[in-house]
Amino acid sequence: MDLRTLLAAAGLGDAVVEGEADATCRVEAVTDDSRVVQPGTLFVAIRGRTHDGAAFLADVAIRGAVVAVIDAATAVPAGLPAVRVAEPREAFGRLCQAWAGHPSRAMRTVGVTGTDGKTSTCWMLRTLLQAGGLKVGLSSTVENDDGQSRVSADFTTPPADRLAAQLDAMRRAGCDVAIIELSSQGLDQRRAAGVRLAAAGWTNFGRDHLDDHGCDDAYFAAKARIAGLLDAATPLVVGDDFPAERLHAWANVERQPVEIKQATVSALSVPTGDCPAALRSQPFRRNAAVAVALARQLGVDDAAIERGLSRLTLPPGRLERFAVATDATPTTVCVDYAHTPAALAAVVDAVRSERREESAGGRLVVVTGAGGDRDRAKRPLMGAAIAAADRVVLTSDNPRSECPAAIAAQIAEGLHATPHRFVADRRAAIAEAVADAGPGGFVLVAGKGHETTQTMGDEAHPLSDRAIVAALARHSASVLAPRPAASSR
Repeated sequence: MDLRTLLAAAGLGDAVVEGEADATCRVEAVTDDSRVVQPGTLFVAIRGRTHDGAAFLADVAIRGAVVAVIDAATAVPAGLPAVRVAEPREAFGRLCQAWAGHPSRAMRTVGVTGTDGKTSTCWMLRTLLQAGGLKVGLSSTVENDDGQSRVSADFTTPPADRLAAQLDAMRRAGCDVAIIELSSQGLDQRRAAGVRLAAAGWTNFGRDHLDDHGCDDAYFAAKARIAGLLDAATPLVVGDDFPAERLHAWANVERQPVEIKQATVSALSVPTGDCPAALRSQPFRRNAAVAVALARQLGVDDAAIERGLSRLTLPPGRLERFAVATDATPTTVCVDYAHTPAALAAVVDAVRSERREESAGGRLVVVTGAGGDRDRAKRPLMGAAIAAADRVVLTSDNPRSECPAAIAAQIAEGLHATPHRFVADRRAAIAEAVADAGPGGFVLVAGKGHETTQTMGDEAHPLSDRAIVAALARHSASVLAPRPAASSR
């Protein structure tokens, strides 16, 4: 594709090419990674948290970059043509989508954001759309599904070039609809710039990621960028407890009108399935309501939606239930990704409801921690959110550069009178909680959900809550299995 055509397709047709490049020169690749630049590559210089793409301009010139996309303040080496833009991140997203041929426009593409419930809403929406006979692709925290194969995901919202490639794979596989989970970081970093959404949902708004965004207002503004990916005539679907007035205030400041459609749960036939209390809990109903409203917006009829509702499951690591037999009566262990105060309070309430329904004995024990080098002010709020448990075992989450015991002490500030202790090793903490809960008890292991690693320092080590609990369940089953009758010989 020649440079002029690519710029025009990306909505950058007014940009001026500086230097000796001909606007008809051929572009062979688009990247923001200087290490992969080859002759013919268009390189976008992005200022990141740890690296400044502008520092690599001399290197990409030597490697044969045909042009660099830079901001107004960046100087370029002699001989390297440049295109100046107001926001290189935005330009990179747009260029990636244009380079891929705007796959989001060839399908009906749906975006979902929210502090909590993004993954579950996307997961449920896929089921509802499939019940309506549609072929669906999914890009989410847990799984990427291009319509032909499913693989584990590395990002909630992948970098712009990978997102464009995912959407292109969905289009090539013949998907009718693509679902994208959109994180606040992904939206703030314009990873979805150039994507055209046919529908969008915002589940809720709470406290999270203030270490990235700095303050609550900036976090909200990052989430609100989802509205800019929608056509002005398409309403943004929001959960029933969403602060709509705040979004209208943001829209007035940004001079971007947003029509809001609130999803309600009153008309939903919520199934029971494998996690009855979870599937009837308020967070599930809110997420299911958003998924139903989005499915209807995409033309799925109510009969198909009812079929889909009867097939709903939760994603891996979302109130995923295991039975660990510590005696004749098993202990129920639920593994969940909840790591915000609101999400923790909701899953504790769901597990307490399930325990009441089953008239179970034993204790409710919560195992959790908090990520290191992240928002510290939320840690006491997390403690308050789980204080309704009978006991709490605080442990390591992803401590990164922080001391796990110090993180746990900050969570404990919110626990007040709730009995608690700190066990640094997460495997040991889970095993102790199961033993403490006792027969008929419930254990909630919160914070990591589907994740398969634990970050300590700068290194990620293999660790899976699901695998730990599954191993406990297998071991208890083998220990308690009936022994063969003794031989009479």
